[in-house]
Amino acid sequence: MPVPCVAVLALLAGPLLAAGAPATFAEQAYASSARTCVAQAGSLADVVKEQNAKNKVVVYSKSYCPYCAQVKGLFNKLNVDYKLFELDQIADGQDVQNALHDVTSRRTVPQVFVDGKFIGGCDDTTGMYQSGELKTLLETAGVSAVF
Repeated sequence: MPVPCVAVLALLAGPLLAAGAPATFAEQAYASSARTCVAQAGSLADVVKEQNAKNKVVVYSKSYCPYCAQVKGLFNKLNVDYKLFELDQIADGQDVQNALHDVTSRRTVPQVFVDGKFIGGCDDTTGMYQSGELKTLLETAGVSAVF
């Protein structure tokens, strides 16, 4: 089902609208016109997939979640440039979380994608870091990191 342009536009502007209201996922995902947003987005799941393909590392998070903080802390420590979507600070965050479930079959956050591939949540990501698999995955994706 197509995403209403209002929802897609909410992802366009950035983390917060000028009036201080939470932006939608579409406002954060796109930096383009409403016409482009309508042309590009068929559903929120499509927008999620597009963002995962467009950005080398994507983290879907909630600002108060300790597991999310652990993943963000790891990527910050490694100096990894990643696209962050704080679902509790996005007007349609619950809808995005439902779309993520459609994509990954998981409802929990964090959800981490590298080079368009879902790698898992906190335990998965930290486990890959400890085993050295995350380093290999980031290098293969062309993502610079300090290990």
